[in-house]
Amino acid sequence: MEIKKLLMVDDDESAMSDYRKVLRQAGIIVDFADSLEKGFKKINENLNAVEKYDFILLDLMLHGNIPPELEVFYCKIFKNINNRGQALGQWLWNMRINPTGAHKFAYCYLSAVPQNYAPSENSSDQEFGTMFSSFDEIKNQFVLSKLGIMPYLLCDVLREIKIKLN
Repeated sequence: MEIKKLLMVDDDESAMSDYRKVLRQAGIIVDFADSLEKGFKKINENLNAVEKYDFILLDLMLHGNIPPELEVFYCKIFKNINNRGQALGQWLWNMRINPTGAHKFAYCYLSAVPQNYAPSENSSDQEFGTMFSSFDEIKNQFVLSKLGIMPYLLCDVLREIKIKLN
């Protein structure tokens, strides 16, 4: 599956520059949001765009205010208070499983601290939970380490994840 347009949501733009460069060299249009609020806004704006994001790459730990629409995911589902990005991911997952026909974005996490990915308090609410039988399988497939994946491998890994999600 081809990825033509990608949104990267990460509050450390300089740390992501090598990844962005590789993605652009692969012909992918890369949009960037440096906060949870900006990422949420860009995704919502993109819902009505002709060319939608093919993939959204999220950092787990984002700074900034939490949009009211994400509060329920941040406050009630996750135990790690720094996982603001995971609240956005859970919101994206809920869009994927919602039968109303909302766009189903492919996404995953790219984090310096992938071990901070937290399970849902209720296993039936766990994002990617319908695809894998264990939390460890989910974490290994959809939570990439910034320290463990070389930028030149990122395009191939994202394509594999997109195939799994479709």
